[in-house]
Amino acid sequence: MFKKLLLGSLILFSTLAWAEPAPPEAGTSTVRAAGTPTSSSEILDHVYLNYFAIYHGASLADLSSSYTLDQKGRPSRFAMFFDSEVTAAYRVDSDIGIGPVIPFLFTPVMGQGFTLGDVGIKAFDRQAISSGGLKVYANLIVQAPTSQSSQARNMSFALKTTPNFRYIFARSRFAVGAWTEAKAYFGVTADKTFKLYAAPYVNYQLSSKLSLNLEYEMEAHHNVGAPTWDLTNYETDLQPGFVWLVTPKIMLNPYVALFTGNRVTLDSTAVGAVISATVL
Repeated sequence: MFKKLLLGSLILFSTLAWAEPAPPEAGTSTVRAAGTPTSSSEILDHVYLNYFAIYHGASLADLSSSYTLDQKGRPSRFAMFFDSEVTAAYRVDSDIGIGPVIPFLFTPVMGQGFTLGDVGIKAFDRQAISSGGLKVYANLIVQAPTSQSSQARNMSFALKTTPNFRYIFARSRFAVGAWTEAKAYFGVTADKTFKLYAAPYVNYQLSSKLSLNLEYEMEAHHNVGAPTWDLTNYETDLQPGFVWLVTPKIMLNPYVALFTGNRVTLDSTAVGAVISATVL
């Protein structure tokens, strides 16, 4: 039943986002309710389309390798990949939107290609709080078990939120912030039932388009059968890098990942990047 409801919602939101308005009948009034779009250009003003990805690359010791490192900075059997998602939303206003989100892994080597994640519906507010130098982004995502891994774990659905905040110090080039995530996996019979993630950072602005960034990433899991409040550390790493605003809607954040659960060497240090591109 849940899958049918979610599929119906995806179709509905996709229709709202992309449908062209019917032309008015002759003699009808052009007066409309405030905020109701009446032309193709106004419809596009209400559409939000974004691609977001985190690239997991090879170690610094062998940049030509097709393999990435594991969460401890050790050689792994996993090929380099882009942990990606596409969000297509109908914007209620300039900041609030709702629509489908499609997560997927893209592995450009070894002929692996695309792997579908858990498709869901996302509601977001890009400025849930905007006061002085503080800005807070908030969202709520409901996901169905469309990935093979979630189906293998018998997941019924998941609830996820990925709020982030940023504070810019007045009369300063410094800013601090954090990316966060909390996700509950309902009905699973193996592996994690709950995930907590946080990546606080400090940022120094070099110019209007370029800044230095230092981020500390940490993630913990609650697993099936563990005591209620038992969280197992999954990953911790330090990510020095820089942020380049290629255009007002395209951001690139290359970095190196220094895994604190391992000895820091070229072999145990991976290259990575965050990519965000807003089409509409």
